[in-house]
Amino acid sequence: MSSFEPFIPASATLRELTIVAQHGELKYPEGTACAEVLKAGASEEVFAPFDAASISIENDPALLGVGYIIGPRIASLMAGGGVLSYLVLIPAIKYFGSGLAAPIAPEAARLIKEMSVEDIQGAYVLYIAAGAASASFQSSSHRSFCIWSDATGSCENEHLHSDGLAHLPQQ
Repeated sequence: MSSFEPFIPASATLRELTIVAQHGELKYPEGTACAEVLKAGASEEVFAPFDAASISIENDPALLGVGYIIGPRIASLMAGGGVLSYLVLIPAIKYFGSGLAAPIAPEAARLIKEMSVEDIQGAYVLYIAAGAASASFQSSSHRSFCIWSDATGSCENEHLHSDGLAHLPQQ
């Protein structure tokens, strides 16, 4: 049984109450409303923000070896960062930056609308990824410090002990 199956009767009931029963009062009849939704979904404006999205895979034994060494959790996080950058960040930068009349820092020579996906990745996403890696390093360093200093009780943040939980006073 799929997780959506219990909602099918409810959606059919809501459709009956909100669309069919309101036939004379709605601006568009049911068929016209469905046709308008289909036309809007088929228009090219819907996919305009994703013009710069790209998907590729690099089947390199060295990358597979690094993935094996760092483990599936960290490898999944890194792969998720790549998916986020190529399917969300780069298209968003291209879509919102295409209307700008002047270059935006750190790229001072070219407009975003003139840049390729690789150019946007090198000029903008690289710095976003470096900032995320730096924040991750700071967070993990603080957690490591708390683990090492847990025995002495010198951890500044009470919530970051070696077991990840706040320690309550013993009763």
